Amino acid sequence: MMAKDRRPTSLADQLSGLQAAMRENARVPRSGAGAGRHQPAGSASESRAPIDVSDMEQQMLARHAFNDGGSESGRTPSELAPGNGIVDRRGRAIEVSKKSRPPKREIDPSKVPVRPSRTPPALVGDLTPAARARLQRDEASLPPVPPSSPVTDHADEASRSNVSAPQSAAAPVEVPKSRKSPVEEAFDHIRDVVKRSTPAIEARANSVRTTVSREICDHIATGSRLLAERPERDEGGYLVGFDFGTSSLKVVFHQPYAADDPVAAMEVPKELRSRDHPYLWQTVIWFDPDSQEFSLVPSNNATPLDGFKTGIIAGYDGERIRPEVPVTRADAAVAFIALHMAHLTGWYAETRPLGPVGGSHFLSFNFGIPTAAHDDAASFGIFRRILSAARVVAADCTNLSLDKVRQAYRASSGELPPGYIVVPELCAALAGYAKLPTSYRRSHVLVDVGASTLDIVAFNLNDDDEGTNIAAFSAGVELLGAAALETAREAEIDDKVFRSACDHQFNLVYKRACLPTVAPGCFRPSLRREPVQLVTTGGGCATEVHAAFVDSMPGRILGDRKAYRPKPPKHMTRKRCDSGRLLLAYGLAQDEPDILRIKLPSQIEPLPLADDGFPSMIGKDQV
Repeated sequence: MMAKDRRPTSLADQLSGLQAAMRENARVPRSGAGAGRHQPAGSASESRAPIDVSDMEQQMLARHAFNDGGSESGRTPSELAPGNGIVDRRGRAIEVSKKSRPPKREIDPSKVPVRPSRTPPALVGDLTPAARARLQRDEASLPPVPPSSPVTDHADEASRSNVSAPQSAAAPVEVPKSRKSPVEEAFDHIRDVVKRSTPAIEARANSVRTTVSREICDHIATGSRLLAERPERDEGGYLVGFDFGTSSLKVVFHQPYAADDPVAAMEVPKELRSRDHPYLWQTVIWFDPDSQEFSLVPSNNATPLDGFKTGIIAGYDGERIRPEVPVTRADAAVAFIALHMAHLTGWYAETRPLGPVGGSHFLSFNFGIPTAAHDDAASFGIFRRILSAARVVAADCTNLSLDKVRQAYRASSGELPPGYIVVPELCAALAGYAKLPTSYRRSHVLVDVGASTLDIVAFNLNDDDEGTNIAAFSAGVELLGAAALETAREAEIDDKVFRSACDHQFNLVYKRACLPTVAPGCFRPSLRREPVQLVTTGGGCATEVHAAFVDSMPGRILGDRKAYRPKPPKHMTRKRCDSGRLLLAYGLAQDEPDILRIKLPSQIEPLPLADDGFPSMIGKDQV
């Protein structure tokens, strides 16, 4: 008997024997303790037969059968994963339970509390279009924005076919294109209330002394004759600053280019003074319905007419001042200016307030009009027509009738000959301030509170080779003056709302001056080197609302420089008074070149942006 060959077999033979044993175990059922063990080495020749191992599923079944003793070798794939098809790592089926969603809970509509609707508060005065549309939408109980998807679907369907879009059951409500803030709503509401009103400025005189009435009539007759004889100007004559205000008229005479700068304000009779100021003439004219004539002094049957400038600023020159008096605002303005032109000409000829150096005839009448009216083409045309008609009527106004005034106004073309200049009040105030030796050089904010308007301007004052240079970067004029405050109170508008409107106007003006293309280095707090000087003028600054408004500007906004109220030269007035009220008239009494050199915001070119033409980063090549 030959000895058994014990040479080690190769790795390929060992793998072939292992595969044959696995195949045999998968095909023959096992029983007993020795089931599943490898066969003796003598059967290796049989296990070396080639087998098919391409079926991966059969290999997995054979592996499970070898590991578990062949108890599960006879199961088919369908038997391994009944139900959900999920098995564990040993091939056993796993049952997975799915959670079902709870049923939807039904809500009883009758048990839902009803939310009470809030009634919108009643407003006083005229509403702006945006506020009126919002009020109508609230009353109709409609949503702020209608649902867009159904309308879009129907609109698309109607555009694709001949089907007409369905009509809404509720009446359509006009929705404003842009909504304004509450401050802007209050701002527009106050302006709408004031612009159609005729504010009651102060009590008017019922009579004047006989001597005063006679002197006024004599001055009118003398001045009318002089203007008729010499309608043209005198190159060596005097200048007239004609400050036509809502509450008062201020007149200042000035002889330019003379030693000691002679200047004088026209004094007013006591009965006709405004707020008991000796140089403020009440803006009022009397109309006699029996004789149909105008007068600067009261009479028994005459009716006082005042507050007509406010309506002219808003463009209501053709409306009556009072319903029972057939006089429009334009009629009253033409008569008032014409009578005063004749009166001041006669008063100057008889009193000669400028002394021996003063001229004998006028060089120029400089009329101040609101800056807003100057910038608006329609309002500017109305004022020019009024001044042109008043110039014609002033040459023949001893017995000024309503028919004569209306004929001159209808025939007026608005043309003014040399010697009659229309000046924006803003330019006049800046010119008067710049002439003072105490004026500050640098950035300014001027606040002029008049009877009707609130004027705010941000400007810069510097000296150059040609003289004083004034550039107004931003300006705003609105009907927010002292008389406008009283009108707003009569309309039950709270003072806080009125104050917010004043703040809104200041923000508009000052923010524009801080823009990068306007003057950020002069007004923006983070860029400016010095504080901004606040300049106040006008009689309306004394009201409680306007005083608090002005006092809030210095400090965080403009800097730590105190507010300054400029006053004209002391020799301009002989009586003790608040001469600051005459600053605008003093500026109007300057020569034409000094006034018209001031640049308005529309005449200033915008600045280029800071990064135009410069590198975004400084590197070694730029050093």
